[in-house]
Parts: sequence; C-alpha cells; structure tokens
Amino acid sequence: MTGVAITALLGGMLGWLLGQVAITVPTIGLSSLPSAFTEFTTRPRAEHWVGVVVGASGLSLAYLLQGMTSDLLITSIFMIILVPTLIIDLRHHLVYPLMPLSGFLLGLVLNPIGDRVSFGDSLLGGLLGALAFLGLFLLGRLLFHVDALGFGDVLLAGMIGAMVGLGFVWAALFLGSLFGAFASIGLLLTRRMGRRDFIPFGSGMCLAAILVLAVQ
Repeated sequence: MTGVAITALLGGMLGWLLGQVAITVPTIGLSSLPSAFTEFTTRPRAEHWVGVVVGASGLSLAYLLQGMTSDLLITSIFMIILVPTLIIDLRHHLVYPLMPLSGFLLGLVLNPIGDRVSFGDSLLGGLLGALAFLGLFLLGRLLFHVDALGFGDVLLAGMIGAMVGLGFVWAALFLGSLFGAFASIGLLLTRRMGRRDFIPFGSGMCLAAILVLAVQ
C-alpha cells in the first residue's frame, strides 16, 4: 500500500497546482498563465481542495489498477487537462476551447504509446463523442429553441472520446452525464446555479473520464 499512498500524495500535490490553474485562468486567460505562477494564491480556496481530492483519488486509483506503467503516466498527463477543466466548469460554467482541443491532440499522440488505445480508436472515439453531443446541442436548439448545453461541452466530449478511445466513449459520456446531473442538483439546492443556467456537464464528463481512464 506504500505505492498507493505515494501516488495519492503526488496526485494531491498535482491537484493543488491544477487548482491554482483553475483559479488563475478565468482571471487572466491562458496566454498569461506562465507568468502568473510567480504569484501563487497563498490562502487555500475551494478550487485547491477540489483539485487535491480529485488528483489524489484519481491517481492512486490508477496506480492501484494499472501499476507503474506507461498507462499510469498517460493518465497523469491527461489529468493535467481534465482537473482544471472540471474545476473551471463547476465554478464558472465555462469551457475554454484551447483546453479540450489540446486534450484531443494529446489523446491522439499519447494513447498509441501505451497498450490501451490505438490511434484509430482514439480518433474514432473523439469524433463519435463530439458528434453525439453536437447532435444534442442542435436538437436542443431545434426543439426547444434554447441551448441545452454549451458548445464547449461538444468539444469536451470529443476530447474525452479521444482520451478513452472508441471502446469506452459511450460509458464515459453516459457516466459523465449522470455526474453532471448530480452536480446540477447540488448547485441548485445550494443556490449557486439558477434554473436557466447551463448544466455543468463538463465537470461531470471530466470526472467520468478520470474514472474510466483509471479502470481501463
């Protein structure tokens, strides 16, 4: 269990840093992010603790199921995109297009290095995920004349499909939709979200992606 404890500690430290990213990006944007790390937020905030919990649990679960393998390293790299995207969407209901697009490309490049997902499966998973959520996006506009979800969620679905591959894309998106619904109920009950606000599908999808990546 020493390895699990070490990876949980490392995941928690990584999550804290990614929580800082989630605090900084909505304030200054992605272009100024490197210079912003000269001035860290010293007082712990909710974003830090969410990052710690998700980072520690995600990385330790991946180590427990995958061991010290290339898949664990790839999962860790994917989490660098997934965790701040999760926190920003949960907090601000925003998805910065550069983040899912970067994650999509990372999926295509890194997955063939491991033994889980081929390049073809990664590409098809990304395309199917994006097309499925694009269909929901257009259906909401056509039938209800409202955006049932943001276009950023379409990009996220493509990113997650590329990360988990064709064999797991439907499981990840279905599980992510459930997580997003649960998050919305919590935000509504705590009055941090109105009934006309976007459902934070992105947060749920990122959490589901981390879980699926860990158990693959």
